[in-house]
Amino acid sequence: MGHRYWALAVLLGAWLATTGVFAQPIERGNLRLVWRAPPGCPTDREALARVEALLGARVTEILSEPMAARATVSVIGDGRYELMLETFQGEQRFTRSMQAASCAELTDAGALVLALAIDPTLTERRALAEASAGTVAPPPPDGAESTTGTTAEAAPVATTEQAKTPPPVLRLTPSAPPTKAKQAEGAGSGVRILVLGAATLDFGSIATAAVGPSLGVAIQWRRVEASLGALWLPPRRSYAAPGKGGDITLAAGHLRGCYLPLRGEWQLLGCGTFELGVIQGEGAGTVDRFDPSAAWIAPGALISGRRQLGSSFLLSLAAGAQIPLQPIDFTLENVGLVHSVPALVPRVELGAGGFFD
Repeated sequence: MGHRYWALAVLLGAWLATTGVFAQPIERGNLRLVWRAPPGCPTDREALARVEALLGARVTEILSEPMAARATVSVIGDGRYELMLETFQGEQRFTRSMQAASCAELTDAGALVLALAIDPTLTERRALAEASAGTVAPPPPDGAESTTGTTAEAAPVATTEQAKTPPPVLRLTPSAPPTKAKQAEGAGSGVRILVLGAATLDFGSIATAAVGPSLGVAIQWRRVEASLGALWLPPRRSYAAPGKGGDITLAAGHLRGCYLPLRGEWQLLGCGTFELGVIQGEGAGTVDRFDPSAAWIAPGALISGRRQLGSSFLLSLAAGAQIPLQPIDFTLENVGLVHSVPALVPRVELGAGGFFD
């Protein structure tokens, strides 16, 4: 039984770890771009071509400082698409979220935002070029909506009387590289509530291996997360002698405090945990009384990796261990030891949940 549990955990971990491997980054001078999109949408190279078309030059000729960008296009239902775009430059990180009715419109909008991040003087350069040529700036991509406060102004048709005045052009705010305050705001400074359910694979608390459900509610603020939840491991039977043993179960609540060094489509958490509950046994196959119980007091640690799908749903894979603060043994009189809880109890959790903003 234990080997099957381990095999399942390894396979699930490998699946989560390799889900994003096929989106290879594009290196273009100082720019490193990862662009993920569903089949039928513009590819990463097409998106980069649109960026360079807006810049009017190759990225290698404009970008002097290293920059990394990560974009994920996903279907959110009702024929609409969402783009999550993150840019990293030095210690600055800026996140934008946009929605549109088609992948092409969303790609155009994302390319424009990325072009402005690469060259903050783009709008001024285009305004001067259009004023000198007597042309009008093209309107922004149709159907694109930004949820991070970017605004667009479409230029009216120029008349003869207006020829001496440069026409209005497309402007995005912020048009300069984000400050640390705006970076924090773009990364999501609000409080988010997460409900997460999981199947917990436990090694040692009530048997060699046991599986049980857990449920928790977490509050996430920037890079800190605190959660409160509960775990139940249903009865598992262990034997001290042929036909004689006991059924042991565990019910506990847990409190967790976590730090998120990585946020976004992929999340990484390091957590400290504390469990408080009751571990209880009941005799089986014997007339001897056997129904002891003990307090379960166990601090521990946990590392969790998450993959966010869309704007609210996510999958989670976690591994950690609990350390019982007191020795716990279950024995049958005149028979022998039924089960002894080890000093370190490893855990693996596979879960799914959703955010409620």
